[in-house]
Amino acid sequence: MRRLKVVNIEGRGEVTVKEISPYALYQAWQSDDRVEELERLANECLDPGLDEIKTWYASEIEQVVDGLLEVNSGFFGIARKLRADGVVEGVAKSLSECLPSVFADSFRLGMSMRGITDGNSS
Repeated sequence: MRRLKVVNIEGRGEVTVKEISPYALYQAWQSDDRVEELERLANECLDPGLDEIKTWYASEIEQVVDGLLEVNSGFFGIARKLRADGVVEGVAKSLSECLPSVFADSFRLGMSMRGITDGNSS
């Protein structure tokens, strides 16, 4: 049965994190456009989806990532046993390459909010 976890992010609400199929991850990894396929896979495993979550703060995203690691612990355990850690590290590296754009999008959104750059202070 597919594992899932509901993570409660203070101020944001609940995020449902679902287990990733190793085969779906393999297909995404073999794709010509890995980033696009990994984003599609993330949207299948997260509710709300990546488009909403990527605008959140790093501390909030970290809680979602912790949930993903927890529900996918079986996958990581199998990878370790099969000594396929290098593949997992490659996937993590690809995901980390798209993180700067996630943080940049979040920064741009924050800077466009009234009061951030218009000289108003609290």
